[in-house]
Amino acid sequence: MKVLVAEDNGTMRIMVAGVLARWGHQAVAAADGEEAWRIMQQPDAPRIALLDWEMPGVSGVEVCRRLRARESEGAEYTYAILLTSHSEKNEIVAGIEAGADDYVIKPFDRHE
Repeated sequence: MKVLVAEDNGTMRIMVAGVLARWGHQAVAAADGEEAWRIMQQPDAPRIALLDWEMPGVSGVEVCRRLRARESEGAEYTYAILLTSHSEKNEIVAGIEAGADDYVIKPFDRHE
């Protein structure tokens, strides 16, 4: 399965892509939110998106909002997971309200 990994930290992006590859998935990498959004608009876009909350250009939260808006117009559903260092409950709630299905707090355990 193709999985978008949108993360501006190159080391973190490579690490997440490596874990996904070991689990049998194909990582599609994006270094910022603009690139992530371009990838998600392609006809063969991944159906799962791992999105860093804070990225240059467009945040992961904004990509979630855009995905949900597009889905309300008939696009296929994308499962969105926010990768974040935010751990305050109100911040997590804000991410979920923006359309994220789940979140993983960084630094993360690969077993999460």
